[in-house]
Amino acid sequence: LLSANWFLEITKCPSNCFGGALTYLNIYFIAVPAIFIYNFGSAIIRVSGDSQRPLYYMIIAGLLNVILNVILCFILENKVAAVAIATLASQVLGAVLVLIHLARIEGPCHLDIKKMVFSTSEFKTIFAIGLPLAFNTGLYSISNLQIQGALNSFGSSAIAGNAASAQIEGITSSFMNSFGVTTLTFAGQNIGANNPERVKKSIGFTALLSVSVTLVLSALTLLFRKPLLSLFLPADELAVRFAIVRMFCLFTIFWIMALNSVLNSAIQSFGYSSLPMINSIVTVLILRVIWMSFIYPALPITDDPVRNIFNLYVCYTISWTLSFIAATTMFCVIYRRYKNGKIKAL
Repeated sequence: LLSANWFLEITKCPSNCFGGALTYLNIYFIAVPAIFIYNFGSAIIRVSGDSQRPLYYMIIAGLLNVILNVILCFILENKVAAVAIATLASQVLGAVLVLIHLARIEGPCHLDIKKMVFSTSEFKTIFAIGLPLAFNTGLYSISNLQIQGALNSFGSSAIAGNAASAQIEGITSSFMNSFGVTTLTFAGQNIGANNPERVKKSIGFTALLSVSVTLVLSALTLLFRKPLLSLFLPADELAVRFAIVRMFCLFTIFWIMALNSVLNSAIQSFGYSSLPMINSIVTVLILRVIWMSFIYPALPITDDPVRNIFNLYVCYTISWTLSFIAATTMFCVIYRRYKNGKIKAL
């Protein structure tokens, strides 16, 4: 909340978008505790063997978001605030539903708020595993700040096109990330049960499913790109052109990102949660900083801004490919050690 204004300034947010962006960020950040609770609680529910209930809660929260978007946009004059409040309400609902379920279920995952105590040992374990994972995820956002700043220089049509494409990508990436979570859960459980054959099957099947589903969704998205974009950009042809460039740069290699998610989750399940973070530091953060600082400014500039923005988006393609090569190498080394019985304590 305190740094929202500063982030918008360093990313060169256009003046005609600044007020709305600041309003949205200020309201959205209020929802962060609810997002924490939902993510933590739904992870506990999934580990207990119920992967469907978090999905149902997300669907219910999503429906509330859609309904409130319509209602609040009619009621409130500030449309940006209306959309942000709808998002906030849906996040809070998801958190409440998760907490209610955890309070009702029996067994080791039962939540009794009155009996909650702070455990230093558990906190250290969660912190040791969770912090590298948090940095791994956060590095993508940090590296994107510099890219966002360059993107904003192309104007509001480029911002709108980028946002529309990102929304569509979110649908595909949700499937992609779910297979990564599945890998972490099943591989981790079978490593703990000392069942190497099922560890191999867990990783193999999730990798196959992840790549297959991502390829199909990516192909369908590119095939129907214009009808999909018309839902977000009904009257801005330039924004549509910007969005299509991003979609082709990213969706053609989304399968690499899908396989990368599975490999990183498999590495984490073996107890090496810091390695994906190191991979991201080198292949995502450092490479993108180098690209944006030295390579991108040196590339030739044409009169067509849509062609120029391709030089910006190709940075994603290169960094994801290098990240995949590094993750594959690390996984092969770790899995060989596991097969040879050299990983003793996980």
